[in-house]
Amino acid sequence: MPQRLNRVFETPGATAHAAYLLVFALVCALPLLLLPLVAMALPLTRPALWTALACPLLLLCAALLVYGPVRHRIRRLLNHCDERAVLRSPCLVLTGLIEQPGVAQVVADRLILVPLLGRPIEVPLKDIESVITSHWFNGALFQALTGFMVDCPGNGRKPFGFAVPDGDTWRAVLPRITD
Repeated sequence: MPQRLNRVFETPGATAHAAYLLVFALVCALPLLLLPLVAMALPLTRPALWTALACPLLLLCAALLVYGPVRHRIRRLLNHCDERAVLRSPCLVLTGLIEQPGVAQVVADRLILVPLLGRPIEVPLKDIESVITSHWFNGALFQALTGFMVDCPGNGRKPFGFAVPDGDTWRAVLPRITD
């Protein structure tokens, strides 16, 4: 059993995210299972204790309310991608200091990043001057994702980045990669 669980957490992509969400749900649900037992022993005049016991439930609800619709919209974006795409995958798009989920795809000779909110970023592969790989974006470490910072000053665009779960595949497609 430990080996099997370990393989799930090492798998990049949706499986790893679901496993992390499951662990988060279990950690939040454990106090909730103990809540009725503790509630019988607590007097009703102690609202601070009731608040402390309700925090895991609120965190779980917040995670489900945020994670569910985002995942649904990313799946819709993936389904509406161009059929001619050589490579496509869900990603984290970095523009300036803003990180947001989206979809990265390579269609013919263009890199297209479609963020969840905002306009798509389209760059011809020949205009890309350098691509730097990283596991850090804005001070956050990505264990299951490989980040790519793309610099293409020829077309006047500021550097942008994206992080994908299948980094080795993207390394083979993107030009001028430095580590």
